[in-house]
Amino acid sequence: MPLEAGAHPGLENGFTILTLPEPYGDKGYVEGIEGAIYLEEQEHVRRCTLRFGILTSTALGVSASLEVIKAVLHDYQ
Repeated sequence: MPLEAGAHPGLENGFTILTLPEPYGDKGYVEGIEGAIYLEEQEHVRRCTLRFGILTSTALGVSASLEVIKAVLHDYQ
């Protein structure tokens, strides 16, 4: 994530969207300060999906990410 993006939904906590076959449907997995929670309600899973969409649209592309990683590695050598 570029620093210029500022605060973004990925800073709050880690999450995973589990895509399962029917009849189970998608589930969410969220890690927080009090432990992990599985989200089964459709609205909660939808919020995770929206967060993921925001993160992927804001994140650096592959080439730009590699350049940032190379620059950081160079600074630490």
